[in-house]
Amino acid sequence: MSRDTDMLALRHGQSAEGDLSNLGPALTKLGEAVDIRIFAKILRGEAVTPEEALQAWLEKYSYYRLTKELQKTIRIGRLAAETLTESPIG
Repeated sequence: MSRDTDMLALRHGQSAEGDLSNLGPALTKLGEAVDIRIFAKILRGEAVTPEEALQAWLEKYSYYRLTKELQKTIRIGRLAAETLTESPIG
């Protein structure tokens, strides 16, 4: 990667790190809320319809994917930072 590309990746990584620290706990709570909603329905003796199960899965998967994408951006940014510190200026 070029120096400019590395700098951009570093900035994106830093931004993603801030986003994940802010959003991470909320995403975890949203995922837990999905579990609670489904398990509460089961405990009440109600059936979970295929549509409800699919909706719950899609919600949890979207929270998971968002977290993983932020983590990936952070890793790329850290690798870019390592590259920048190892390469000579010029």
